[in-house]
Amino acid sequence: MGRDVRHGEGAVFNRQRRRSILAVYSQRRKQALHALRLYETAMHEVQEELAWDDCEVRTMIDDLGLKPAA
Repeated sequence: MGRDVRHGEGAVFNRQRRRSILAVYSQRRKQALHALRLYETAMHEVQEELAWDDCEVRTMIDDLGLKPAA
């Protein structure tokens, strides 16, 4: 029960398999990070929109001379 010390086709296959698995992992990681960046950008835009709407509502309340609910 130690390291695989085989040489030849089996060892080459195992190296290629590991590289393939690492390549898939790397690609999926990049995709996940890209999706996270898109999500963060969208959330930032939503927060800006909500802040703008809140400001606009406060301005309308002030313009109408109403008191905001406490």
